[in-house]
Amino acid sequence: MELLGWLLFGGLIGFWAATKKGFSPAGGALAGAALGPIGAWLLFLVSGLTPGDRKKKCVHCQTWIPQAATVCAQCKRDQPRVGIAAGA
Repeated sequence: MELLGWLLFGGLIGFWAATKKGFSPAGGALAGAALGPIGAWLLFLVSGLTPGDRKKKCVHCQTWIPQAATVCAQCKRDQPRVGIAAGA
């Protein structure tokens, strides 16, 4: 019974952590269940396993998109450019 609680609690923390970080929620839940609650908290420390894993939210529809995307795949709207001074 304790094992089931450990798996469920770890899976929930992993799901929540992955959602907040822009990773796959299903992958987060599986990682959380496999690592347990303590390991699932470590997902918050991971900012991106590779540069391609980094995601941001579309400023219009709030869908997770790749960090380098200039157009949202969901709503097809342009994303603001980051790091470029206005008027430059």
